Amino acid sequence: MTDHESVPSRGLTRRSVLALPIGLALANGVPRPTVIAQERAAASDAIYRGDAARTGQGMHPISDPQAINHLLWYQETDGVYARAPVIADGIAHVGWAAVNITTGEMVWQIDPFHGERTPPDRMMASAPTIADGTVYFCAGSLHLVALDAKTGETRWMIESDKAIGASYVNLSPVVRDGVAYFTRGEILKPGQVVAVDTETGKERWATDLVNEIRTPPSLFGDYLLAAASSQLVALDIASGIIAWEYREARFANTIAIAEGVAYATHGSYAVAVEIASGKELWSVNLGRRVAHAPAVAGGRVFVVLEGAGPVALSADDGSTLWKGDDWATSAPTIVDDVVYLGMANYGLTALEAATGRVTWQVGKGKVLSPPIATASGVLYRSDTSLEYWGEAQLPVATVMTEAALLEDPAADAEVVATLPVGTILTVTGDPILVDDLIFFPVSVMETGVNGWIDSRSIDFSQ
Repeated sequence: MTDHESVPSRGLTRRSVLALPIGLALANGVPRPTVIAQERAAASDAIYRGDAARTGQGMHPISDPQAINHLLWYQETDGVYARAPVIADGIAHVGWAAVNITTGEMVWQIDPFHGERTPPDRMMASAPTIADGTVYFCAGSLHLVALDAKTGETRWMIESDKAIGASYVNLSPVVRDGVAYFTRGEILKPGQVVAVDTETGKERWATDLVNEIRTPPSLFGDYLLAAASSQLVALDIASGIIAWEYREARFANTIAIAEGVAYATHGSYAVAVEIASGKELWSVNLGRRVAHAPAVAGGRVFVVLEGAGPVALSADDGSTLWKGDDWATSAPTIVDDVVYLGMANYGLTALEAATGRVTWQVGKGKVLSPPIATASGVLYRSDTSLEYWGEAQLPVATVMTEAALLEDPAADAEVVATLPVGTILTVTGDPILVDDLIFFPVSVMETGVNGWIDSRSIDFSQ
């Protein structure tokens, strides 16, 4: 058997594959699975870029990054997903869907359009924010959506009064003290920064910007920062009045704030602006357009250049500290002096924050969202699905007799063996379908054990 994924079954689809015990390898054309395991717990990281200031700092250090070497699960969400996931209470939220971080199973997935064709601008949601049991995100002409985090039930929506089909900007909201702040607008048209009551969705204030909105809001103290194409502004969070503005051409990407300084990008430039005054502290030309949101931690600003690698700058003066040499595909996340991001040739990658030295790399899929580091794993959106990588645990897989599998009352025993991490197996024949689950016949090469294993224990990506 060489093409396992072609087996028809209602119980196994690429929309929900739990890569628990077995990692597939090939030898002489014969599949040879290797045992891996599932994540046992997950921490919480409930806002895009780690906090309201959008620093890009992860909340949960990984004790042994080298152990993050197995794809535990992946999950497709039928095209209705967020640009980047967030995690709260063990659940990964991706716009119109929620996934259990431990098992990879869908917790809920809703169709707010009741079977009608979803307008394209609403399918791709912004990165969500989770606050007080509510999921908030923007989805095109649905300027802001509030869903119950446990059930996906709609609490309220703010919808454009313009015709569906316009090209809207989808940017992540931020929430504080019962107020949700977000930016809205159409591409190539002036945008707004808006504050609404989280209980009712009722607007508190809205402030017009001079042209197209380019960034989600970032929150620091009593200031809310956002950028239009040529205008970086700081607004008073209570009134929406603009405290100051900084004018430059073509701002883009999320604004990161640390120690009273806003770090923003426009074109090939990175700039630092004092929050209290709007005064420019430094501005540097990096030679290429900055492609993703910056991160700031430990006196360093980390940016990713278009078609190039990550760059670390001094937060004090913008001088270059180091440059990476491979094309990066996502914004960086910083956890305990480690930089996590996607690399085009290597997948999920970890670098030393001080030097840029690569410490480990796993996977081959394209990492499109900033990785989220949990206590013992890393979650990100690839080009096809959510992926969660973590550490293998023992024990992981059970080998059954065929008689027991088919519930033969004459079966002497159900379990032939329990397989630890690293067990090498050979798939010896065609699978069978039992109660909507696919089982493969296998042989344990080292011990001669033969039996059947649940296909949900097999990772075909290896």
